[in-house]
Amino acid sequence: SGDTVRGLSRSYFDGPDVAQQRQTDQVTQEKPTLLIIGYGMAESFDGPAGLPAFRSGLIDFLGRVDREKQRLIFLSPIHHEDLGAPLPDPTAHNADLVAYAETIGSIAQEQSAPFVDLYSWSQSAAHPAGPVKLTDNGIHLSPAGYWLAALEITRQQQLPPQAIEVRIDAAGNKSGQEQSQVKLLKSSDRGVKFEQTDTRLPTPAFAEADLSHPQ
Repeated sequence: SGDTVRGLSRSYFDGPDVAQQRQTDQVTQEKPTLLIIGYGMAESFDGPAGLPAFRSGLIDFLGRVDREKQRLIFLSPIHHEDLGAPLPDPTAHNADLVAYAETIGSIAQEQSAPFVDLYSWSQSAAHPAGPVKLTDNGIHLSPAGYWLAALEITRQQQLPPQAIEVRIDAAGNKSGQEQSQVKLLKSSDRGVKFEQTDTRLPTPAFAEADLSHPQ
């Protein structure tokens, strides 16, 4: 989460050129069909003066890793959450984050790729699970924040419903199923018996402990 488009955290004391090559290799060796690109938070601390370098760096990154014309999805950085003293006031940093998010959005548009606006989402207090602390320190998502961000990404991308559901009445008639396959369905005077195989992993449960830090 602390890396930059130029792979700074991958330098391992080897220098920026080696870092960029290592970053490129780590992506291209996996032969991805989809790249979800989420940069901007680390660079945003450079303020407005760092925007040109960030923009050119992101475009350079795409040129290095998008060799097979994979599908792209761009994520904006999140809003800097105000957790109060002794942490710093995030007002000025949020103004910079808006500019970086807008830059990412413009590049996504140039690439004809989807853009997920996590900044506006994280700025809002309206979350499906109620009031919740989204980050550990204002800029790094907490477990609850990651859970909610994943749902928001799927919502903005209009992905299929997350629910795994099977509908069977008391007579043993199947009326529908979502993300699941039902076989060996049998009905008797003792009840209904069937074998169910889900076609996807279920969404992890939202731990109640994650709701213990209201905003």
